[in-house]
Amino acid sequence: MSKKSGLTKRQKLIIEMLATFNADNPITIQAISEKLKLSSRTVLREMPRINEWFEENDFKLVKKPRIGLYVDEDSETRKFIKELVDMDENKPVYSKADRQTIILLDLLTINKPLKYFYFTSLFHISDATLSNDLEEIEKWLDHYNLILYRRPGMGIYWEGKEEDYRQAVTMVLRKRLRGRSLQVLFEEEKKIKERMFPDLTPQMLSNTRDILERMQEVLDIQYTDHSIRHLRLYLLVTQNRVRFGHEIKEEKDLTAITHLPECQIANWIGTKLSNFVGHQVSKGEVYNIAMQLLAAKIWKNNSENKIDEESFKVRQLVMRIIVEMEKLLEMEFFENTVLIDGLCNHMKPAINRMKQGVFTENQYIDMLEEKYSKIYKATIKACDFLKEELHIEKLPEGELGFIALYFCVAIEQQKDEEEKLSVYVACPHGMGTSHMLAVHLKKEFPQLMVQKIISTADIKEEELIKEGIDFIISTAKLNLTFPNVYVNSILTETDKKMISAMIKNVDKKKKQNPAKAVKPVKRVGREDIEYMTLLGQEILQVLDNIKISTGENITNKKQLIEYAGELFARNDSMAAEITFALNKRENIASTFIPSMNVLFLHCETKGVRHCRFGFVYLKDEIVEDGQPIKGAILMLVPQGDVSKVYREVMSEISGALAEKDQIITYLFEKNRNAVEAELETSLGNYYENKMKRR
Repeated sequence: MSKKSGLTKRQKLIIEMLATFNADNPITIQAISEKLKLSSRTVLREMPRINEWFEENDFKLVKKPRIGLYVDEDSETRKFIKELVDMDENKPVYSKADRQTIILLDLLTINKPLKYFYFTSLFHISDATLSNDLEEIEKWLDHYNLILYRRPGMGIYWEGKEEDYRQAVTMVLRKRLRGRSLQVLFEEEKKIKERMFPDLTPQMLSNTRDILERMQEVLDIQYTDHSIRHLRLYLLVTQNRVRFGHEIKEEKDLTAITHLPECQIANWIGTKLSNFVGHQVSKGEVYNIAMQLLAAKIWKNNSENKIDEESFKVRQLVMRIIVEMEKLLEMEFFENTVLIDGLCNHMKPAINRMKQGVFTENQYIDMLEEKYSKIYKATIKACDFLKEELHIEKLPEGELGFIALYFCVAIEQQKDEEEKLSVYVACPHGMGTSHMLAVHLKKEFPQLMVQKIISTADIKEEELIKEGIDFIISTAKLNLTFPNVYVNSILTETDKKMISAMIKNVDKKKKQNPAKAVKPVKRVGREDIEYMTLLGQEILQVLDNIKISTGENITNKKQLIEYAGELFARNDSMAAEITFALNKRENIASTFIPSMNVLFLHCETKGVRHCRFGFVYLKDEIVEDGQPIKGAILMLVPQGDVSKVYREVMSEISGALAEKDQIITYLFEKNRNAVEAELETSLGNYYENKMKRR
């Protein structure tokens, strides 16, 4: 964003004077004050803004104690500095970041080499400043495999592949958005519209939005607002580049991604693009659109789906990272479901980006290296195996930084919980006033965690110690040796001082005698009891009804799905219902898992009343679409008002399959008891953790 220089007349006079002096002849603050007839204090007050101005414009102002100040630039640049401060105040002055973004946009959108003079006159900067800018721009373009050339007599220009160019220009346009809508961007920055989208209409903008909304419905996923903006820009860029003859001609083999729904959506978008440009677009265009969709994809939050093949593989990779981070940092993360699910959501698109070499900027790298270097270094080591898994030579710094951020947040939250002091609020009667007191305590003392509100008659010191309570805040005087504070039901200033003193005293003792933190105790209500009862019932239903069956005389996938549909059906109509739902899911995208040579059949259906888990072992392997199928895992979720609980149970089973290879082995060995024992352990742990969290 352009801005006025903001220099006062006095600041301009000081800068002009400084520009007169070089290393051989520095000037002191005292000398400046005498020449301008100002006090030294007044000159010193102006210096912070002057220093800022020099930094913004990449000029070197040197300050040497007891020697003086001077501008460390050649005579031509010092002369230019004087001209610069004399410019009309109404001429725009740009920050370094804005200037570089505009240079990038001009280089990427003007289809010819640009002379140095074009930029120096546009921004009123010196050749040296422009050279510094171009060096940083060259590094940025290199991330996108674009080469910047600076040829005397010819100018400045770039070279590279069309797909890399589109990725780069989309990123620059995203920077220019600054929270604005696309329509506002093109209205306010007409040069961008004229150069890149001369025929853009409001209807075209609306069409890209409609395409993405329809796409999310079909894929049953939710893109972030950030991803939506990126995809809309990318589609607009693609549409106009193809129209003006810059099509990706390189043909791509779509075989590896044909089974993915993103590929089908990309073909659909390609058809719309073909209609717009008047000819059939190449497979290269379809492939690159599919890659953009995959790179932005995340799980839909309300489905908590861990069942499909891609999610299954991602969860396995995440668990390997978790295990390595536990070893390297000597901390526990395995029970942190928020961390694990968050990483799984993040890793899906991240893996696609890394595989396709899509560069991702990460503004937090410097902060991670400075404040969380141990976590960042551990993340780099823990993720090293991904190079072999993904068949890439190097893991991008930006992606590693984002993974590290998840662990930073988890550790900070853990520290925050450990640092809070646990208290009980006690009163002899009147639970309403004690609840009010608890509310005020949370507002006044965020470092306190009110674990329980109890009657003074129910206080037992052994329980307080067992539960890790630090002290009691009571509205009645207590005859206890255990730390306690006697306060009014409505806190007075004296009460607050007493509580603050107790907090300091407990903190001091904790530092002197650090003890292992005890997890807080939470009150369990009716809703929690009902939820846990239903969850327990469904877990028992799964464990009691596991089925492993041998399928004979099955020669194709269709017959296998029909056989699976009958496994838990109570009658023919229910079998037909289940089979229909399984086929519907299979038609969206194949559930075949190559690493196991099995189908991962799953669906929500009215054909069952409770969650069901089973396995069909094929006596004779079948081959379909080049895929050797040896069996099918079957997971059925009932449709109903409490389907969230059902999905939680089956998602946890899916997670167990991803984390415990031995379960798959037991399924193929038809060892039902061993499968039940493994699932009982996983689901039991899940139930216990859910109970603790509620």
